[in-house]
Amino acid sequence: MTYSKTKYSMLSLLLVLSFSLSSCLDSTNSRQTVSNLLETAKEVTNNQSGEKALENYVKLLEQTELDSTVANKGPFTAVIPIDSAFTDTAQNKLDMLSSSELNQAVKYHLIDGIVNLNTLKEEEQIASLQGEELYFNIVSDITGSSAFVNGGQLLGQVNASNGIIYVVEDVLFQDKNLEVSGLIDKRPQLDSLSTAISDANLGETLNNPDKSFTVFAPSDKAFDGTELSSNDLQYHIIPEKLLSRDLNTQNYTTLNGQQLSVEVDGSTITINGKAVIQRDDIEGTNGVVHIIDAVLQPSSK
Repeated sequence: MTYSKTKYSMLSLLLVLSFSLSSCLDSTNSRQTVSNLLETAKEVTNNQSGEKALENYVKLLEQTELDSTVANKGPFTAVIPIDSAFTDTAQNKLDMLSSSELNQAVKYHLIDGIVNLNTLKEEEQIASLQGEELYFNIVSDITGSSAFVNGGQLLGQVNASNGIIYVVEDVLFQDKNLEVSGLIDKRPQLDSLSTAISDANLGETLNNPDKSFTVFAPSDKAFDGTELSSNDLQYHIIPEKLLSRDLNTQNYTTLNGQQLSVEVDGSTITINGKAVIQRDDIEGTNGVVHIIDAVLQPSSK
């Protein structure tokens, strides 16, 4: 999911509690709950079916023995996936994790302290309890404002005695558990690239676990309204995994068969004599993403 897709407004909430569930962008709800985060999560229901809505994450808390922490410590901000977020793909990723890795994955949904969406910047990174960043993004248009975390839309919020719950539509994964397309999708500064990949139907290619990729990813600022075809996008991809330490001053063959040049000068890596790597070595399961400050164009153009 990309951040530009805002057809669901925060004014339309999918979840309710018997006492209250407020908009994700309204942190002024004065009604206080007496239940802790764990008890509150167990009580959230879907207003369409009346069924519990956060059971899958609660089970993970209990399985990893983090339920006591969530119930008794804090305050925490818990970004909890709705049960429908546990698709076959998401569940398969979770099933492949060791006990220690699963513990880290569950902690990745927790933040030490209270996150107030009303005071956040349009794009902001906040460290999770696991240690890696969560990527918050606020998008506003004529229909209202929507909030996202790692590309997943927030559906509502619930206050608890020791924190706050934000209900999210996707399971959140650390970089090491994502394919290269997922690494791009979760970062709001790569929204234009994420949208272009989706429009060009390249997501399935970049999700292939049996292939490896290096993606030179132009930031939104670098795109500046540029439209890239599927062939243009493939020119930003090398069909092998190359961390920054693996890159040398030479030409490389891209996914579309054309050549691009890399120049390494100390810690500075330049592509085609123009684009400079601003953030390197974002590593996933099947490759790596390097964020660059310009869109790449073959020399023939």
